[in-house]
Amino acid sequence: MRVRWTLFGLFGLLLCLALILSAGCAGGLPGVDEDPADGSPGDNTPVDDPPADDPPDGGSSGGSSCVDIPGGTTYLSHVLLDGTDVLRFTKSTITVSMDTTNTPTGWKPEYAQYVRDSMAAWQTGSRGAYSFQEVSSGADITISWVDSLGDDTTGITEHVIVGEEFFAPLMKMAMDASGGRLPDSEIEATTIHEFGHALGMMGHSPNVSDVMWASSTALSLTANDQQTLLDLYCRPADITQSLARTRAVPEGARIIRQERHLGGCCEAHVVDVH
Repeated sequence: MRVRWTLFGLFGLLLCLALILSAGCAGGLPGVDEDPADGSPGDNTPVDDPPADDPPDGGSSGGSSCVDIPGGTTYLSHVLLDGTDVLRFTKSTITVSMDTTNTPTGWKPEYAQYVRDSMAAWQTGSRGAYSFQEVSSGADITISWVDSLGDDTTGITEHVIVGEEFFAPLMKMAMDASGGRLPDSEIEATTIHEFGHALGMMGHSPNVSDVMWASSTALSLTANDQQTLLDLYCRPADITQSLARTRAVPEGARIIRQERHLGGCCEAHVVDVH
């Protein structure tokens, strides 16, 4: 009799274990997707948690997702304003105007094409964060050419910052520097470099091959340039453009002029308006 009860007890224990395992399989394991039939990750693939604790991926417009570019190394810390603040556009369409009427003697239509090529490069590099549109006036970025910017300066980008907003940046490219006419390759390199500043890169890359290196001669964005642009535009803006360019610069404004020099480094001049 004792043996019989022992057997019944073992049978009942095995039956309970079978029921428990059956319920566990039906309900699945928390945090694991076990059904790849719908094209989702297969067995033992962690399911992403709700993104409540994730850092924001930028604004509702004019922003991008934080992604990694193969072979790219970010230099974001070098281009944040004062080393901490994200200055960038938050609009999905950034307008650009070029003054191709009041140009110095010797100006070439190729210079306008350098602008369009730079727009295409920085737009492609953003991976959809924004697009450019060329307009005749009232643009978000205004570009002009001058005979000379003084000494060996080849380009200037100016931001006027008021609180958490900035005026539409101005880009100026010189045709002459150090007493001589600049070669087309230098004007082209200056154009794509200054565009990076206009988009919010308030500093320079430490890598000599990058467009945003201070003395760069590169004519196309590297993986580092693209990675840094995406890292800038996937973060919420601390300072963004919402002020039209006006003649009068208000009191309390901060003017930052980033200058590119022939064969040398760039400089940033800061002026506080009182």
